[in-house]
Amino acid sequence: MTGGAGSDLYKVDNLGDVADETGGDGLDVVETSATFALSAGIENLRMVGSGTLTGTGNALANDMLGNTVANRLYGLAGIDTLSGGGGDDTLDGGDDGDTLSGDSGNDTLLGGAGNDSLDGGTGDDDMRGGTGDDTYFIDSTADSISEAGGDGTDTVRSSVTFTLAGGFENLVITTSQAVNGTGNTLANSLTGGAGANLLYGLGGNDTLIGGAGTDTLDGGTGADTMQGGTGNDTYLVDHAGDAVDETGGSGTADTVQSTLGAFTLGSGLENLTLLGAGNSAGTGNSVANLITGNGGNNTLSGLGGNDTLDGGAGSDTMLGGAGNDTYIVETNADVADETGGSGTDIVLTSVGYNLNAGVENMTFTGNADLNGSGNNLANVITGNSGQNTIFAGDGNDTLTGGDGSDYLDGQAGADKMTGGTNNDVYVVDSVGDVVTELAGEGDDHVLSSITFTLGANFENLSLAGADAINGTGNDGVNSLNGNGAANILTGGLGSDTIDGRGGDDIIIGGEIGDYAIGGAGNDTFVFAPRSEGGSGADAIADFTNGEDVIDVSAFGFNDIGDILSIANDGNGNTLIDLGSNSIVALLGVAAATIDSSDFIFA
Repeated sequence: MTGGAGSDLYKVDNLGDVADETGGDGLDVVETSATFALSAGIENLRMVGSGTLTGTGNALANDMLGNTVANRLYGLAGIDTLSGGGGDDTLDGGDDGDTLSGDSGNDTLLGGAGNDSLDGGTGDDDMRGGTGDDTYFIDSTADSISEAGGDGTDTVRSSVTFTLAGGFENLVITTSQAVNGTGNTLANSLTGGAGANLLYGLGGNDTLIGGAGTDTLDGGTGADTMQGGTGNDTYLVDHAGDAVDETGGSGTADTVQSTLGAFTLGSGLENLTLLGAGNSAGTGNSVANLITGNGGNNTLSGLGGNDTLDGGAGSDTMLGGAGNDTYIVETNADVADETGGSGTDIVLTSVGYNLNAGVENMTFTGNADLNGSGNNLANVITGNSGQNTIFAGDGNDTLTGGDGSDYLDGQAGADKMTGGTNNDVYVVDSVGDVVTELAGEGDDHVLSSITFTLGANFENLSLAGADAINGTGNDGVNSLNGNGAANILTGGLGSDTIDGRGGDDIIIGGEIGDYAIGGAGNDTFVFAPRSEGGSGADAIADFTNGEDVIDVSAFGFNDIGDILSIANDGNGNTLIDLGSNSIVALLGVAAATIDSSDFIFA
């Protein structure tokens, strides 16, 4: 059959058929149901029928297509396109840069010389590139590729997790699924897809590009270049020559994990984690960084931004720099240093800790019993569920105890203190101090070096220092204690215990029966008519004739004869009935020893 000029179609069904395009032109096609070799001048071959056939090209750029069963296609010379169709096909491109597509079936593709493209299609395929810069398409973990005896720079484009064998340089992930890619000992280029990829370079000076998705890039040994792209990416750095590039990336939590002795975050990177056990240094950049140390004695520097610095185990030095920084402290040898820094900074500590200059706030974490102190700034210090002892230092501080039995001392300044649940102790030294307790939150105690009145839900008050100051209870059952000076202690509405201790004290009872102890000194016990709801006898535990006196002037009495009765109770005590629901018991005092000199009248 001779086609002549034009694009001719030859239909062949016998091995003896001859298609002749000598001197012809056009784009010619042979459609064959028999094994066939293209003669010169014919470009394309199509196999039909159900026979197992062999097709052979020529020196032209042939386009050859198999049928639905197992075929053998040989491109020979020329830039050929070979497609196997169905069946387990063998495609051999021959010379020049060929495109081989196995389609369905378990195919064998041989690229030969030239820059070939080998795509086995579905099935478990065996692809061999030969010489040249070849490209392989992988869609099954059972696909096999080899470059035995080949050369050039070869690329694998894979939609499944894949590891480059020896002789292959580049890998490109082509799917949006979360698949991984691993290099070899060569200088590889690994490129991720739109999914979350793990790219591992192994040996060589590799280039890793994550692309879209939250990727993990590990260049392995060698001086590697890693670019994450969009997503929150993680980089593993283990060589001083490694370069991490997030320029143009859109992630907000990109992390470098470094085994080096020192590493500084470049632009676009947010987080840094130091690996290994040695003493390392980590430095941030101008954005909000999270920098985490290892088990060594690390130096962490946040620079600009609102940084979080976590030294980990070891004695770490953390420098937040500008911004509102957070320091995570795990040993009391850690140093949170805000020298030259700015912002409002906080220490989160699981151990007892004292704030350095420049750091404003501190919060205890965990449930251990921890102690800590502030500095000369206005500190906000918050306890945990354990028992905390907190000293704030100068400044107008805010202290919150938490769930344990806490000791809160704001020291100088107008401080706000809240104990929380359990039995708390407050130290008050300024008229601007404010202490707060909610109902049912334990048996709480105020130690005050100034005149003080207990607020609601406080039970105990002790006056501290050497000044003559005063203390007043509330509506509850209080314990009021003076100091060594002359105090005025007023009981309030509850059944109180009042102890003047040293000094010439004035002790004023309330509506319900109080227990009073004058202590050392010449003390005055003051009583007044009670309301109809008043009840219970007041008791004076240590009344001494000639030293202590009872002030009954509020009753309008002019002399001892106006008192309703002064009598023994049969148990060695004296009961004094003042009327108006007021009875005073002098414990251990005989009625016969009482005279008008023991009273103050109106």
